[in-house]
Amino acid sequence: MTTLTLGRSPLTLAQLRGVLDGPVTVAVAPEAWADVDRGAATIAAIVAEGRTVYGVNTGFGLLANTSIASADLETLQRNLVLSHACGVGPLLPDSVTRLLMVLKIASLSRGASGVRRETLQALIALVNADILPCIPSKGSVGASGDLAPLAHMSCVLIGVGEARCKGQTLEAEAALERAGLKPLVLGPKEGLALLNGTQCSTALALAGLFAAEAVFAAGVAAGALSVDALKGSDAPFDARIQALRGQPGQIAVAARLRTLMAGSAIRDSHRDDCAKVQDPYSLRCQPQVMGAVLDVLTTAAATLEREANAVTDNPLVFIEDGDVCYGVGLAFQRRGRRRQNVQHRPHDLRLTAQRIGVLHLGAVVPVAVADSRTRHQGSEACGHGDLTGLPPQRVDAGVERRVRSLQGVDRQCARRHAGGEDRFGREQTRQGQGGRTLCPVQQRQPLLRAQDQRLEPG
Repeated sequence: MTTLTLGRSPLTLAQLRGVLDGPVTVAVAPEAWADVDRGAATIAAIVAEGRTVYGVNTGFGLLANTSIASADLETLQRNLVLSHACGVGPLLPDSVTRLLMVLKIASLSRGASGVRRETLQALIALVNADILPCIPSKGSVGASGDLAPLAHMSCVLIGVGEARCKGQTLEAEAALERAGLKPLVLGPKEGLALLNGTQCSTALALAGLFAAEAVFAAGVAAGALSVDALKGSDAPFDARIQALRGQPGQIAVAARLRTLMAGSAIRDSHRDDCAKVQDPYSLRCQPQVMGAVLDVLTTAAATLEREANAVTDNPLVFIEDGDVCYGVGLAFQRRGRRRQNVQHRPHDLRLTAQRIGVLHLGAVVPVAVADSRTRHQGSEACGHGDLTGLPPQRVDAGVERRVRSLQGVDRQCARRHAGGEDRFGREQTRQGQGGRTLCPVQQRQPLLRAQDQRLEPG
């Protein structure tokens, strides 16, 4: 079982993979516990002095200017958690739930959220017992943090909701009892500290990143196998070519391909006696295409690693001087003075790029694999020759079947639109030549008929 000691050094991607893979044991370093205690003492001093601080002794959102009496502060935090536990849809996988809990513990252990030691200890006890709250996967847009999923996580701490343990679904109080805990009474700001943050979206992003990395590794291996199966050359992977381009991903992918093909008897069999001038693009350009994907994944990984170690609560407590800083477009307060400190979501753009990179990965790998299974039609004209030696009729028949399948879909769309409806069933017409009303697909029907005639046998 993986053991993590938080507070001494930042979490690494390797450690985060371990959390995703299975149960872990979490501990907090003594110096981090000292910071937690100082942060909680700062919040306690704010309440004792009667200072007005958002989320500590005020309402939330539009009620930020409404003061809350000291006797109602615990109720305020409880109601905040319960009111945001409104997620829907399938539950998050246990692995993602475990990871988001570890990320939340890492954030709270920095002492900038102001939670008490006992609150953090309860969350750690749940993780160490592998008791995982049931968290619906839908319900938060992440504008002010992952409020809904983190609320469901927090509900179990106060004895509400359900949790999973070793395949069983338990009521929250029973789950707490199994971990040796009793329901918590949240102190000032603790409900807000538990709900605020990007731990759920970061956990999901990390799970996607690790899955993409596994697919990428398989894609590079499939590419190397394809080159060997087609009796291709490893010359395009020469380190000197990649060095002149200078892109780190391209250099790394080429090095990996060279390693995978090293010592290949197939490659040696045609190294000195080969009639081909060069291989198809799908084989020789793998470092360029896959390398670009690797660069995107590497950039996303660096951003997510920083986000995994970040404190994304609001407001934040600075234990050195007792300052309280508001983020997400609110203001910075220091003993009465206010400044702006806008918070952004740095991993959003990285994830968009990651999705694009994975789509490119899904485009290049099937092409290389397909080239290893069939004769590339038209390759002779490109100087590649017959790639596999398979009978041409097998390839031609397969190509024709695929074309006919695509045409069938196109004709089905044409029939659907013939009545002047778009793909949602709404009326969609426009004026054609001679004043005749045509829908867009009707204008394409002559082209479809021409394609049908070209494919008729004989």
